[in-house]
Amino acid sequence: MNASNAGIVFLFCLLGAAPAVLAQSGSRTAPETHGFSWQSHAAEREEETASWYDGRLELGARIHHFTLKDTRRTGSNGRNNNNVRINFIGSVWGLDEIQDYAPRLYIQYRVIPYVGAGLTYDHVAAKTRDWGNVEQTRYGTDGDVHLWGPMLYLFARYPNSTRFTPMAEAGWVRYFADFDVNPAWAAIGPGYRFEVDDTDGYYLALALDYAINDHWHAQAYWRRLYDAEVDARAYFSPGSRVGRYGSFPMEYEMFGLGMSYGF
Repeated sequence: MNASNAGIVFLFCLLGAAPAVLAQSGSRTAPETHGFSWQSHAAEREEETASWYDGRLELGARIHHFTLKDTRRTGSNGRNNNNVRINFIGSVWGLDEIQDYAPRLYIQYRVIPYVGAGLTYDHVAAKTRDWGNVEQTRYGTDGDVHLWGPMLYLFARYPNSTRFTPMAEAGWVRYFADFDVNPAWAAIGPGYRFEVDDTDGYYLALALDYAINDHWHAQAYWRRLYDAEVDARAYFSPGSRVGRYGSFPMEYEMFGLGMSYGF
């Protein structure tokens, strides 16, 4: 089982458990009608636990949908394969998002009820676009650019008297990059290829966490990634002479939904 399939199984296990934990959470109806504070209860539980992870460690998974911030390069003559000084690289004037809905696992730890740190994983990809014919009526592509890597972050949360906890994150990501070349483009001539460099970026995020019960949580999530520009080189011969230089800007805005289990 690969990581993507494992993540999907994990998220479906979380979602499958939701009805049961919702039923269990109903047992708190009476205390809540007498001024019971959910977050006070959670904070007391966190302070009273002897283990370093009880009430502090959380494991979850999210499904993401992202939108790139820079997807088209247009000159005075519109989108044109010959706008090599304006395009991302060579004839490439467009980038289209390739969505990957495999759940991203994350783990985080609350040092105190208000602040903590976490680790997650990200994967984003985009298909390059140019015109596939002289009439400019059909899209072509030289291939796809892929980024993947770990995200480290700090988070702050605001416990309150409800089941809803607002959260904010600030993090850094290290991306490993790869270019999956289109075989039809590579077949144009010997040595046709792309090379891309690894990159990094930073991000800000907001989330709204809903406590289903002592352990289970649902979450709505938003992230804005900055920087993460991938330097690229295109080669048109077997040697080391670079044919074109350019870059792929992979800044994005992302929305996600997730489930988590707090130990």
